[in-house]
Amino acid sequence: GLVEGCEYRVLKVDPESNIVVLNFRFPPHTKTQMHDHYCTAMAYTLDGEWMYEDQVFRKGDLAFEVPGEVHQPITKESGAELLTILFGGKGKDRFLKNFEDDGSSYSIGMKMLKAVERISPEELALIDLQSLLDE
Repeated sequence: GLVEGCEYRVLKVDPESNIVVLNFRFPPHTKTQMHDHYCTAMAYTLDGEWMYEDQVFRKGDLAFEVPGEVHQPITKESGAELLTILFGGKGKDRFLKNFEDDGSSYSIGMKMLKAVERISPEELALIDLQSLLDE
């Protein structure tokens, strides 16, 4: 995946309405990139525990995130597994903007997510994800 040690799988993509369903697995002691939302997102915690600076989400909790919301999910002793739905809306095919430690950033949009929909880890290894990211 794009975050070291994390696994994700794009389960379903609807390019017409710009809705994406993903499954994320974060190992213990994971710190993802800080990111901003172009979309509305809902993340249901299937297992484990994860947090933002001021909020903790445990198994059964639902995080609701809105456009313009900037945060950095992390895990501590336990990892976490999430079922996440991104709602872009008609004509809105960008979902997230990730910020790197070096100050650079990139956007994740429909182009990348559609390319990796329901593929295996072996198939994913053959794809140049960087070429599918939006500047």
